[in-house]
Amino acid sequence: MKPISSRTRQPEDDAQEELYRQWFEQRRAEFLQSGALRCPYCSAKRPVSRKRCFTRRMAQAVVALACLHEQREGFHHKSAINTVCQNLFKLSPRQAEALFGGGDLAKIGLFGLVTCRRGKAEYAITQEGADFVVGDAVVWRWIAIQAGEVVSCSSDHVTIHDLLGDGFDYWEATGRSAVAS
Repeated sequence: MKPISSRTRQPEDDAQEELYRQWFEQRRAEFLQSGALRCPYCSAKRPVSRKRCFTRRMAQAVVALACLHEQREGFHHKSAINTVCQNLFKLSPRQAEALFGGGDLAKIGLFGLVTCRRGKAEYAITQEGADFVVGDAVVWRWIAIQAGEVVSCSSDHVTIHDLLGDGFDYWEATGRSAVAS
C-alpha cells in the first residue's frame, strides 16, 4: 500500500484547487477594495504606502544622467552615472555609491525624470528630467508609493535650485554653454 502523501493527482484535485484559487482571488480583491488594514480571512497586513521625498542626491543623479545623455543618447549603466557624480560634484567614491544604495535611481523614475530598463541597472533621462536639470521644470516634493505605483503626491514642488542651491547652473557646472546645446 502506497503512503497517502505520494498518491497521484486526480482530476478532481485540480478542479478543487482551481475553485479554491478563484475563491481566494475574489476574497483578496474584496479585501483590497475595502481599505481594511488586516485581511479577515488570513489576518495578513495590508501593504502600506510609503512616502518618498525627492532629495539632493536624486537631483545630483539626474544631473549626472543629463551629462551622459549629452555625450551619448540612450540608456546608461548606474556605474557610469556614479563616476560622473564623483567628478561633477567632487564626491568621494563612498559618497557617490551612497547615491544608489537605497534605490534612488529607480525612485527617480516614479517622479518621471528618468526611465529604466526592466531587470537592468540602466537608465535614460526623459525630456522632463532634462528640463528639470536646467531649471525649466519642477517635481513634487514627495510621492506616496504602494506596490510600486504612485498613489498620492504633495501639493508643493521643488526645483533644482531648491535642492542644489540658488547658485547652481547646469551649463556652468558642466563647463558647457547653453547656446552649444
